[in-house]
Amino acid sequence: MAAGLVIPQGSLFAGALPSISLPFESNVTGAQFDLVNIQNGQIEIVDAGETIAGYVVDKTAISSSSTDVQVDITPFMMLVMDSDTTGDDLAQDNIGELFDITGGTGAQIVDISETTAGEAATTSSQLILVKQNDGSNWDAGDVRDNLAGDTSIGMLMVVEAQFGQRMGA
Repeated sequence: MAAGLVIPQGSLFAGALPSISLPFESNVTGAQFDLVNIQNGQIEIVDAGETIAGYVVDKTAISSSSTDVQVDITPFMMLVMDSDTTGDDLAQDNIGELFDITGGTGAQIVDISETTAGEAATTSSQLILVKQNDGSNWDAGDVRDNLAGDTSIGMLMVVEAQFGQRMGA
């Protein structure tokens, strides 16, 4: 398992990659590719069930509220993420199901202990599984070769976006 693995994969749609730059929340640290949202005019790390504005673009650790942070807010954002595999394993039959994230800075993963059917439009889950690495047909060239055999990772789309689309009520 690749703990804290978040690898942005662009958007479902081609085009420019929009981004914003705002101060980071005080008393919190951040890392590249952390999923974040915006509250009170500041960037903050996303918790389970919250909308996702995007991910941190900056390569250096962020530890000051005076630091402006660049955030990619591409609509219909696709991500490769690791799953927690606590009590269950990510599997092909999870494709189309909805999930929340768990974990903090540098350690955000998909919480697969509870799933919601994708057709349940009243949910507020953050991500939907689009593709799972079953160990045999994963195109590792899309991501990283060292993930080719890691069946705990999947490609997910943000469905609870702070800017743009939202699934459910």
